Amino acid sequence: MKIRVYTILISVVLIMSALVIGLRGTSSQPNVYQTDTLQNVTSIHGIGLGERLWADNLSRNEGWPLNVPNTATANLLLNGTLTLSVGFSNQANAQAVSTSHNIDLSLDRNPIIIAQVTVSPGAHYGVRFSGLTPTGATFNAWVESSDLQHRPGLGTPENISANLQSQAYLANEQIPPPGSRITQISFYVEATPGTQAKYFMRITSLQAFVQEQVASMYSEISGSFLDVVVSLNLPPTDLSLFQTFVSFDIRGTSNLQYIPFLVNGTNVLAQGFTYTQISATAHENAVLLPQLAATYPSILSPNSTQIIISSKSGEINYFKLDDLSFKYTSTPLQTQGLVDPNLADFLTGYYILFLFVTPIVAVILISKVFKSEN
Repeated sequence: MKIRVYTILISVVLIMSALVIGLRGTSSQPNVYQTDTLQNVTSIHGIGLGERLWADNLSRNEGWPLNVPNTATANLLLNGTLTLSVGFSNQANAQAVSTSHNIDLSLDRNPIIIAQVTVSPGAHYGVRFSGLTPTGATFNAWVESSDLQHRPGLGTPENISANLQSQAYLANEQIPPPGSRITQISFYVEATPGTQAKYFMRITSLQAFVQEQVASMYSEISGSFLDVVVSLNLPPTDLSLFQTFVSFDIRGTSNLQYIPFLVNGTNVLAQGFTYTQISATAHENAVLLPQLAATYPSILSPNSTQIIISSKSGEINYFKLDDLSFKYTSTPLQTQGLVDPNLADFLTGYYILFLFVTPIVAVILISKVFKSEN
């Protein structure tokens, strides 16, 4: 009897093992190819601030009208610093209080707006722009996916910058015609649904500058930059980008934080994490992944492939590119639907068979063995 029981159990184990081996044999691993891309670098530019075009002294309340929903309260005070105090009641929907200001900046000058802003923790905030074409048509110069929108308040001063030409391009998928102007800037504080709290926004500086580019004929560059741009001339490929590896030395102000991007025109192909400088001069090995691409750098150049080291706070004073390589895969990367529906159905049946059917069958067979012996 024991021999017959063992024979049955061994048979079941062998069948299960064979199916497991067969299942493993159906999976395939994509090939990954690595290329040294350092020789494809065509130029390195630093993007900084040139001539100051405009500044607001933040002293006239009448120049900053408020937009307040009936579910919120707000108070605005300007005395060299703009302070917006808001109160939100508990509501099922998100709420926002905004204040706007008329400006006049020609997009032909490629202006960059710099603002120093402090917002209460727990709140979110953003800045938006709108303008006019030479024919009087209005246009927006902001997009929801921009890093300038729905930013979390930190309770500490933040320097935020906006390249107005890039913002207008992202919003309209084309550069507004020559002679177009940015005519309004708007700041808002918002609360998520179900929030009942009081918050503040404090703006201590608001200025606009001409964008200034400094070029380097070498692999390093020095100055005071908001962004460092590494332009690339990449050969065409049918492969899918797996990751980008960038090795560099960097030095900046004590509050420097930056994000590396790989962009092709207005498309962000890959993005890295937020890096913080922890020493006077830091060597960094940054990995840029397509899966992380969620925001935009402050500048974009149509029809150009670039690595952009974009400052989130502080300034970059020195940058030296040491290495650059790309990894590609022959299998397209997917962030959704990673399991084929047919495979999912097969796996479901597979687990039902071995988690439920096989043990029941084994028990029945063993019971029959014992009955026959008795």
